[in-house]
Amino acid sequence: MREKLKVDEIKILIIVIVIVFLLFAYKIYKKRKEMIRECKFFKSSEFDSPDAPGSGKNMQHSTLLMLCQARKISGVPFVINSGLRTIEHNKAVGGVANSAHLKGYASDIATPNGKNQILILRALRLAGFKRFGVYNNFIHVDNDPSKTQFVAWGTKSKDINPFNLA
Repeated sequence: MREKLKVDEIKILIIVIVIVFLLFAYKIYKKRKEMIRECKFFKSSEFDSPDAPGSGKNMQHSTLLMLCQARKISGVPFVINSGLRTIEHNKAVGGVANSAHLKGYASDIATPNGKNQILILRALRLAGFKRFGVYNNFIHVDNDPSKTQFVAWGTKSKDINPFNLA
């Protein structure tokens, strides 16, 4: 009888722990959604794949939060050239097969002048991004956890190293 009671107590304890964990996870999820909603710098439609209206809502929360933080830090507007992509659109623009854009972890930000490019790169780095493609008129940035971190590539990455800016 005593052993039966111990087993039942352990089961109840496990159930309580699971419920507490789920409540905590839900609270974090809700807080992130609220922070994204409060980000006045972007609309989800800015991240839509051109062939899938409304798809920008599927961007990763972590990516959007970091972009909002970077926008605050930089003090300059971000024009999003590309956010989430469908497989078809990714192929059409010559994106790599395992592009972070396909999973909502990436954005391409227009940088028509060098001064803003430096400000944006510095802000993206300070916001926590660790993957950069630096080109003449745009910056690719992503936080895809399945990819190598602390990397920079692109036509201007040798001239402007994002890791030396922050």
